[in-house]
Amino acid sequence: MKNLKKQVFLPVAAIALALGGAFMTSAAKVNAASNAQVPGYYYDNVQLECRDAGVECSTIDTGIPCTDGTRNLFELDGTMCETPLYQIPQ
Repeated sequence: MKNLKKQVFLPVAAIALALGGAFMTSAAKVNAASNAQVPGYYYDNVQLECRDAGVECSTIDTGIPCTDGTRNLFELDGTMCETPLYQIPQ
């Protein structure tokens, strides 16, 4: 009888731990994605470089472009700033 309990309990416990770990990992990824905030940059045509606008933006497409009031802002990638950014949801 004791042997049967071990044979049933251990696999059930292993499956429960695996499922719990999978759900926790998935929840952590969703939380990280919802907080994808990056500084917004614009291209300065005079200095010929990307400049920090001092505005935090989101990489998640909210449908509303991130701006500094006059210019659309972009994500800095090396020396380029071409990937559009979006307003952080309030």
